[in-house]
Amino acid sequence: MIVHMRNLIKLYISSRKSEEKAKIKYNPELAMQYLKWLKYIPEKELEEMKKILNKKISELTKDEIHKIHFFNKCQNVIPILERYLGDECQNRDILSVYDFMKNTSLYDLMLSKLTKEELNIAQLKIEQLNCLSDSELSKLIKEKMTFKVYMELSMIDAFCINRILSLLKARTNEKSDIEISAHINSKRKGFLL
Repeated sequence: MIVHMRNLIKLYISSRKSEEKAKIKYNPELAMQYLKWLKYIPEKELEEMKKILNKKISELTKDEIHKIHFFNKCQNVIPILERYLGDECQNRDILSVYDFMKNTSLYDLMLSKLTKEELNIAQLKIEQLNCLSDSELSKLIKEKMTFKVYMELSMIDAFCINRILSLLKARTNEKSDIEISAHINSKRKGFLL
């Protein structure tokens, strides 16, 4: 009887996990950013892929095979992200998007698509934006993170918005940590008295 009950509990837990995984609604803002960056293929990336694809299979290096695989993986996830952000999303789409985002760093993807010159320009813009207050940054992000506006941003501006969003989250977390520490310390002082 106990063994049967344990098996039922395991079955219930595993079904709950798959249900919960299927219900995952990953951050649509993040999915939108991935979509923009995946659709953007800079000239240098196109040229590199053309060179690689013109080689015989026997001439390909492991790195080149990895690049082909990653490029194809990125191109295959674009329609899935479009469905995910639209009304045609299915459970398998949600899981595919979740797996892709979990295993592919958006920051690394952005860095791979921007030139050093573009990154330098972005850094200057980020430094200027960093001077704004948190409320001003939040307002800016809210304006820029609508689908239509974000998809029309230049790649440099899209990179800047992503970095500012991360900066704002870090500031918020830092403030929360300070508030929690202050609260704990006030409790300790009251407890010690």
